[in-house]
Amino acid sequence: MVVRTLLARIRKPQAPLVASGGAAASALRESILDNVRRILSTRRGTLLLRPDFGLPPVGDLVRAFPEATRELERALQQALARYEPRLSRVTVRAQPGEPGDPVLRFEVSATVADGGGALRFETRLSPVRAAEVR
Repeated sequence: MVVRTLLARIRKPQAPLVASGGAAASALRESILDNVRRILSTRRGTLLLRPDFGLPPVGDLVRAFPEATRELERALQQALARYEPRLSRVTVRAQPGEPGDPVLRFEVSATVADGGGALRFETRLSPVRAAEVR
């Protein structure tokens, strides 16, 4: 059973308050991915109360290849481990990109807490766009 967050209820007031079964698993996955998008789209230092929340500016790191890839892998793993408590055993792996494309791709694998099973998704980080999570 998954109880929708306050923000989720404000965004979609017509949706059920509590989900169960397959709907619960889907709602949990979507809630986690929404939070991951929020974490990865926030640049470190922009939140006064949590200056370590988010990622370092991708534009600054893109110029420092290939070391930047390893640095971003670590930053992604640390941010998700700290700010998405429903995930454990988070691993991040860089994925090959298109030559000359400044978009960095990473595959993230994790275990959802409380027996939620495995979760795998791809994220794309760009110096000019918000993070994409699929």
